[in-house]
Amino acid sequence: MKKELLIFIAFGAFVLLAFQFRPIEKVINTLKESIETPSLVNQDSLTISSRVNMPNDYKRVAYPTGSFQEALRRYKLKPFGSKIINYDNSE
Repeated sequence: MKKELLIFIAFGAFVLLAFQFRPIEKVINTLKESIETPSLVNQDSLTISSRVNMPNDYKRVAYPTGSFQEALRRYKLKPFGSKIINYDNSE
């Protein structure tokens, strides 16, 4: 019984010790990401491409000029916070 208890305590100490050697930088970055969430919406813009900001390490796909995808990116939007009216005149 004493031998099993000793092995259990030694294993627990090893696990706790292993978690202590994790890189501190990784822990700090994880905490930053969980606390700070950047805003992906630019409220002053009037086009989709300028209103929606890209997350870090992402890039927009380049589409040919005159294509439907490029036209959607340049589509003029209403000011941020405008009321949206549905097809049945409800908000």
